[in-house]
Amino acid sequence: MSHSKTILTLNSGSSSIKFALFDQQSTAERLLSGLVEFQAGGGVLTTRTPDGASKRTVIDCDGEEGDTHGQVMRHVLDLIEGYGSGSQIEAVGHRVVLGGPNFKGPAQITPDVIKQLEGLIPLAPLHQPPSLAPMRLLMEQKPDLTQVACFDSSFHFTIDCPDPATFACRAVGRGRTGFWRSWTLV
Repeated sequence: MSHSKTILTLNSGSSSIKFALFDQQSTAERLLSGLVEFQAGGGVLTTRTPDGASKRTVIDCDGEEGDTHGQVMRHVLDLIEGYGSGSQIEAVGHRVVLGGPNFKGPAQITPDVIKQLEGLIPLAPLHQPPSLAPMRLLMEQKPDLTQVACFDSSFHFTIDCPDPATFACRAVGRGRTGFWRSWTLV
C-alpha cells in the first residue's frame, strides 16, 4: 500500500477500542482492523490484515491512569499511519452511545458538538468519556481532519411512539407483555 487515502472507524469504549481502516476508494474491504483490550498499565493490541494475519502487541502506558485512552490512541494512530508504506487518514467515524435529543443522525465533530456531548456524560458516565477522548485527541493533533459521530441513540428516533426524543428507560407501568415501559424521560 502506498500512501492511500483512508477512512478510520473507531469504537472507543470503557474496556476496549475497536478500529478498522478502509481505503477511501473501496470501502468494502478492510485494510487493517484491530482491538485494544485495556488492562492495568496499558493494553493488548491485536491487529488483523485482510489476508488473515494477526499480530498481538502489548502497549505499556506510563503516566496518569486517566490518560490510558489517549496514550493507546496515539499508539494506534502511529500504527495506522505507518501501516504498509503509510496511510493518510482522510476521515474518522466514531461510534458514540448517546447523542441525546440534539443528534438524530450523524454529526460532524466540532468543539460545540463535543461540548454538547460532554453535557450528556451524567447519562452515560461509562460510555461517553471514552468516546470523546479520541475526538479531542484527533482534533488537537489533526485539526483539519474530518470527524463524524454516529450515535446508537439515533435508533430511538425511528421508534413509533408518541415522542421518540423522550423514550426512556425508567418504568412507570406494565404493558400487556408484563414488561415495564414508559414514554417519559428519566
